[in-house]
Amino acid sequence: MNSVLITGAGYRIRKRGDVLTIETGKDSNTAEPPRTLSPLGLDLLALAGDHSISTAAVRLVTSHGGGIVLMDGLGNPFGHFLPIGRSAFIEKYESQAFAPEERRLEIARSICIGSLENKLTLLTGLQRRRGFDLLREIEIIENAQDSAMECTNTDCLRGVEGSAARAYFQGLSLAFDDIWGFFRRSQNPATDPVNSLLSYGYGMLYIQARQALVLSGFSPYYGAYHETYKKQEALVYDLVEEFRQPVIDRTVVSFLSKRLATPDDFTYPEEGGCMIETGVKKKYAAAVLARIHGKVKYEDRTFQEIFRIQAEKLGKALTEGGSYIPFRFRL
Repeated sequence: MNSVLITGAGYRIRKRGDVLTIETGKDSNTAEPPRTLSPLGLDLLALAGDHSISTAAVRLVTSHGGGIVLMDGLGNPFGHFLPIGRSAFIEKYESQAFAPEERRLEIARSICIGSLENKLTLLTGLQRRRGFDLLREIEIIENAQDSAMECTNTDCLRGVEGSAARAYFQGLSLAFDDIWGFFRRSQNPATDPVNSLLSYGYGMLYIQARQALVLSGFSPYYGAYHETYKKQEALVYDLVEEFRQPVIDRTVVSFLSKRLATPDDFTYPEEGGCMIETGVKKKYAAAVLARIHGKVKYEDRTFQEIFRIQAEKLGKALTEGGSYIPFRFRL
């Protein structure tokens, strides 16, 4: 199964026979030849930016079991369509919403420690391969793992992870030249190109995690680690946590190390923030999707397949009990 992301602006997606056609609209600044897309094997169609899609095209995608996600220009999802019959998560609503507090805490602890472990893996890899001095940051994260074991509530866990995340991003900043102006994590808005790429990538990761959870039959709203995220999809954030470093952070490091973008490919609107130029956004989105659809080192499966496996494990741990083991990646 594959995911396709259409970014930029002004594309029209229509049904023509048994395929989708993607054309530039009348208001588009650039004219491109029409392209066709088969719905066979299409698991997820994501539209980022201002585009139009016909109801016939929506029916074609969903009739073949695919989902459609709408995202804004920054990569934030705001709408998700799934075929009837593939989103029957209402049945498990009560067992998720009213899971015992002790069960939630242990799942949250596992998610927190798994996230810290993946941060350590990426930093230790950078230290070994590039010779960076990251002993301080690594020690902070290792101490955070010990502290997480002592937490008695999720507020404590999130506080521990937050402090470790600051050290992690300080260490990660060494992977980028000074021209990128990245020194810490910033969002809403992102203040530099690296943060813009991270945020856009996390949005792409979010829609994959949500798709996996819903298709596994679980409500995205009732989670464990992010349970206090009122009116937001807490379980999606729970699942995303363990994949940030292996899927997105590593892709950003590789993307800029290969010089696939320059600082001139980013703009700074008067209202604030940092925006990714359309051409680079397409290249970066392709790199993220290649990471998601490619075989994972030491695993005989893709990240997209692992999302589904972990979604089922996480939902089952929350609704039925038992331990949850997050995904841990190896370099």
